[in-house]
Amino acid sequence: METQVSGIQHVQTQSRGNPDSPGQAVDRPGQGQDPSPHGEDTPIAMEERIRRLNTYLGGWIGYFALAETPSTFEEIEGWIRRRLRMCLWRQWKRVRTRYRELRAPGLPEWVVHQFANARKGPWRMAHGPMNRVLGNAYWQAQGLMSLSERYRRLRQSW
Repeated sequence: METQVSGIQHVQTQSRGNPDSPGQAVDRPGQGQDPSPHGEDTPIAMEERIRRLNTYLGGWIGYFALAETPSTFEEIEGWIRRRLRMCLWRQWKRVRTRYRELRAPGLPEWVVHQFANARKGPWRMAHGPMNRVLGNAYWQAQGLMSLSERYRRLRQSW
């Protein structure tokens, strides 16, 4: 017997000795569900990701603009940029792709070679090396909303 409640499939198994006994219940989370449209397995273009993020952050900063902590918004903004750099690094899976994408901003060849062949994880690469290549100006050019700028504008308009 199978039942599903709030995304968890509940399966009733039979005991070994008696086929008529109810047996033991086993829960299998996530069975029979459609994959989430926002999951890690769903690829999203960076333009679409930034558009969705800007929409979300616009409402979010409008709500939290009452807070008097601009440093918190700067920290969150830095974390968001690092997360986006990490997503880019994951998209550049092959060393050849990393070479091509890192040459585009005009880095010296030895730096491109060092970054492209690095065996560090994506989160670590997004912090130091990629931060120098894809800084604030890059993300502004891509259309990413600046939380701290928007916060200052909202606070001045009051």
